[in-house]
Order: sequence, then structure tokens, then C-alpha cells
Amino acid sequence: MVQELFKVFDRLRGQVSIVIVEHNLDLVLALADRVFALERGGVFHQGPAAPLLTDLEYRKKILWL
Repeated sequence: MVQELFKVFDRLRGQVSIVIVEHNLDLVLALADRVFALERGGVFHQGPAAPLLTDLEYRKKILWL
């Protein structure tokens, strides 16, 4: 079901802005242009999604994963 929704989001993303709250990080990063990471209600990181998807060391540094 989630993958079907993401297919729809992918088709819509060129026409509208979409906010996605999801725990499947790789799926979200593959679709997202920008990332806003929240902790306790505050933004602690914002930036392009591509580096978090492609660079695992950067992901560990930023998201502590």
C-alpha cells in the first residue's frame, strides 16, 4: 500500500508540494527534493535529500543512524 501511494506522490510532485511523514527513510529520500528532520518538534536539519540518500557516512553524521 505504501509503495502504491509513493507512485502517486511521484506523479504529483511536479505539480504540487507534498509533505511526507514516514519512517521508511530510503523510500522517502528517493522521492524527496528536500528534507526537514525533526526532533522533539524542532527542525534540526534541512537540506537536499540526495546526499542523505547516496552518502551513508553523511546520513550517519546528520541523522545519527
